[in-house]
Amino acid sequence: MADVVLSIRDLQKIYPGGVHAVKGVTFDVHEGESVAIIGSSGSGKSTVLRCINRLIEPTDGVIELRGEQINTPVADVNQVRSRIGMVSGCLAVGDCCSCRCNCPHSLNMGVPELPAEQWSRLLPLQRN
Repeated sequence: MADVVLSIRDLQKIYPGGVHAVKGVTFDVHEGESVAIIGSSGSGKSTVLRCINRLIEPTDGVIELRGEQINTPVADVNQVRSRIGMVSGCLAVGDCCSCRCNCPHSLNMGVPELPAEQWSRLLPLQRN
């Protein structure tokens, strides 16, 4: 089996006021694997992603990137973020554009001119 790139163990996030947004999330992402985090509105998907990228701190649990725990007080947040790519969604853009258009647009890059075969390798889950 391929190496584990990202490991999440018993991730918890309780916001001030007592909202328990994430309860015991555990999963691994292996080298070359694509993973989707799905759920209804308010189920904690964005909170999990923000914890992984250290935009917010989890209340409890372990986040490891290539075997190194990255949610510790001594972990360099900027160095962690430099190793993780994150594209924020935008509902106004997401409903009317393909993945090919959305990702570069979200990064304020415009749509790059790439041959079709390169797009099919980079974005195999394009919206039809």
